[in-house]
Amino acid sequence: MNIDPSDKKSMINKFLGTFKNLAQKRGITIIDREKNLKTFEEMGLTKYDVQTELMKLVCEDYIDGPKQDHDPGYAGEIWEFGKKIENEEIYIKIKLASNDKPVCLSFHHTEKRIVYPFKK
Repeated sequence: MNIDPSDKKSMINKFLGTFKNLAQKRGITIIDREKNLKTFEEMGLTKYDVQTELMKLVCEDYIDGPKQDHDPGYAGEIWEFGKKIENEEIYIKIKLASNDKPVCLSFHHTEKRIVYPFKK
């Protein structure tokens, strides 16, 4: 199914708005994956720093999604983004869990080339 780019941007902005609004109220659960923790350590980032960067995400950072998450503990749709932080390209995977809790599944150095469909 092809979605018009302006409709896609609207979907992304709506998701980011909802994610950020809920994050301000409930905080963001950051999953302690080895890749994430290694990146935090290498870059000197705290979980607070990561949350701050997540709150700065914009439509142009979008990579892909929404995709269905099949993890029974975290049902919901996954959205993928990328961002340059201190000249390092970071891969970000976020979602709203079934209880409307913002979750960051991935926040680590990229492992492959990222294509940003809305970045100029």
